[in-house]
Amino acid sequence: MGRIPNAHDASYVSGAATLVAVLGTHAALTRLRLIPGLASFIEREPRLLIAHGRLLTGELRRCGLTRADLKVVLRQQGTKAFAAVRYAVLEQRGQISVVHEIGAGATVPELLQGIVPMRPT
Repeated sequence: MGRIPNAHDASYVSGAATLVAVLGTHAALTRLRLIPGLASFIEREPRLLIAHGRLLTGELRRCGLTRADLKVVLRQQGTKAFAAVRYAVLEQRGQISVVHEIGAGATVPELLQGIVPMRPT
């Protein structure tokens, strides 16, 4: 039988109390993130990690990721080189989205507006 985080024994009352506390906290945070002033403390903005094949090491460090972490995600998505990546974005929920390079002079896709610069740097 599994352990309950708040008890030394495995009583159902302790387990139910833990479950109610976790669900209550989740419900409160879900509602608080809808308040504009509090949303910035609860949710992070998406962070650009790669732009036009160039690794943004400062952003990577701010996000607590390593180059190896990013390489794993890129390999899982079938990317063979940083140069093949137009943008890599660390999303609010912790996933990394990868937009592959599609050719010179292409515009910023609508879903990336506000996250990446409008013109290549």
